[in-house]
Amino acid sequence: MGDEPSIWEVMQKQAEQFKEKEEDLKRKSDELAEKEKDLESKASSLESRESELSSKESEISSKESEIQEKASKIEEDKMAFESEKNRILELENGIQARESELGNKQKELASREEDIIAKQEDIKRIEDEVAQKRQDMISAAESSQATLSELKEVIDKLNAKGEEIIAREKALAKEEEELNASKEKIIEDGKRLMEKEKQLLDKEEQLRGVAAAPPPAPEPEAAEEEEPG
Repeated sequence: MGDEPSIWEVMQKQAEQFKEKEEDLKRKSDELAEKEKDLESKASSLESRESELSSKESEISSKESEIQEKASKIEEDKMAFESEKNRILELENGIQARESELGNKQKELASREEDIIAKQEDIKRIEDEVAQKRQDMISAAESSQATLSELKEVIDKLNAKGEEIIAREKALAKEEEELNASKEKIIEDGKRLMEKEKQLLDKEEQLRGVAAAPPPAPEPEAAEEEEPG
């Protein structure tokens, strides 16, 4: 045999490699769990913000009704509408910029998915190497049935470990895809709430301007008939 490593040394090296793979998978699983907690926290924050906006929208609607009763014929409503339209256009431009940013993040996620695929290919290569070593070991152990049984047991354990690693790799990839989908939904909800909040703020500013404006001057004849207060 010369300086060639013994069968047991080869098996021990393979077991150590699988152990390193298992530890790397555990670390990735912990990282994904932390990301999921962060996404859930953000989703809860968005729901709370949406509730606040709904309450604020109700308050503004009440103010709008009161002001419209006092200034229903004021022509500035049309001008305010045009101003609001311009602000919405500005907001759309901002959203487009954010969509571009999200596109870059999607590219990063795609790159990570490619890394996962590459690792799966490495696992397949290791399986092929283990299968080849199994054949070599069977050929070398034909003279000893007891040694062959022991080697077969070790090889079966290595094969089972390799299959377990592949299954966990696939599970992690699926979990990461689900997290990405959840993140996309939260981002869309955030965009919708930002647009709604912007519209409400613009509407509130418009209504304050209308309330602060002096009422239109009455006609001379109407002024004589108008009661004080």
